[in-house]
Amino acid sequence: MPVDPHRSLELAAPRQEALCRAIESLTEAQWQAPSNCAGWAVADLVAHVTRNGESVLLATQRALSGDSTPAFGPTMRSREEALRASGAQACAALQRTEFAELRTLIGGLDPDQLGLTFPHPMGPRPVAWYCTARLSEVTFHGWDLGRSLGHDEPLEGEAAAYLLDYLLDSNQPVANDRRAERTADAFNVVSGTRSWVVTVGPTGPRVAVSGAEGAARRIAAEPGWLALALYGRTRIDRPEFSVSGPADTADAFAAVFGQPG
Repeated sequence: MPVDPHRSLELAAPRQEALCRAIESLTEAQWQAPSNCAGWAVADLVAHVTRNGESVLLATQRALSGDSTPAFGPTMRSREEALRASGAQACAALQRTEFAELRTLIGGLDPDQLGLTFPHPMGPRPVAWYCTARLSEVTFHGWDLGRSLGHDEPLEGEAAAYLLDYLLDSNQPVANDRRAERTADAFNVVSGTRSWVVTVGPTGPRVAVSGAEGAARRIAAEPGWLALALYGRTRIDRPEFSVSGPADTADAFAAVFGQPG
């Protein structure tokens, strides 16, 4: 794994708590208002990130017991509906309980147990991966909630830099793969001294080379902005990015990684 599950949960802890406090402070009008996630109200966003915490905990528990009953995907839609109906306070309380239980459980596992896999819509993933997936959820959806309430800051730098290794893992398809129709393209993605080459083929984008340059389209930014672009939360034609290559590079990047809806 490109990242450490224990470090992932350590980084997630303050962000999880900040998210819960933000949820608890929502007014009824904010709860019902549209979010920056297309088609979702703020209530839908909160229900989703709460259900994800429950799913990650279930995935860990079921992987350890050899149970492959799905914890993600369409089977969980009714659960999200129930969480939305429960309200903001209940969702925040449940997230705190879920996360505390997950940290305790992960803390007692050995490397072999952390390597056990559980089904995910993107394919089987090890328990260790789910820890970083949870960090990703609370980080990006915490940003989504702030953006829905009018904020427009980048992700916090430490978590963003750490999550770049999760988003750009050369051992698997890019984490936020949109399966774009556009193929036969490549992007040199740069943050500070770190560089990746993402190639786009018939099966979607993959990190073909790590730590090297080699693509006509070059995108550079601080980790907090670059991670948002890779997650489809901002376009790269804003001043925080340095972009070179063909004139359509920003549109080409958005076609692969998504863009704000």
